[in-house]
Amino acid sequence: MADETKKIIELAREMADLKEKIDELGMKKTMLQKQYDALRFKTIPPTMEQSDIEKMSISGLGTLYLEGTVDVSIPAAVRDEAYRYVEEVLESGEIIKPFIQTSTLKASGKKWVNAGIELPEDLFKVNAYSFAKILRK
Repeated sequence: MADETKKIIELAREMADLKEKIDELGMKKTMLQKQYDALRFKTIPPTMEQSDIEKMSISGLGTLYLEGTVDVSIPAAVRDEAYRYVEEVLESGEIIKPFIQTSTLKASGKKWVNAGIELPEDLFKVNAYSFAKILRK
């Protein structure tokens, strides 16, 4: 019985050590993700734009380019009015269920903005931006 107890304690300590390592890696991943996002959202896009570079091939890495995207959200206070606008003006009522999925609103918003449709500022929050992306060879 004592040997079994020792074995269980040993396994529990191993489990606790692994959990600690997992937590440490999670914190490191979070820190690295913030650095990665800072480069691709804040540092590289304006640097490429200032240099008038749309894309470039980098030996051993691939093609670096900027991709545009649009974030669209609807403030809760105007949700019903915005849904009516989506249904009646944008003729996109099919995206409305009891609510509009965030990813569906983002995709539809990107389509509308790229088509030159201006969404009312009192109903939609629109944030268009570019970010850096690498297409690997």
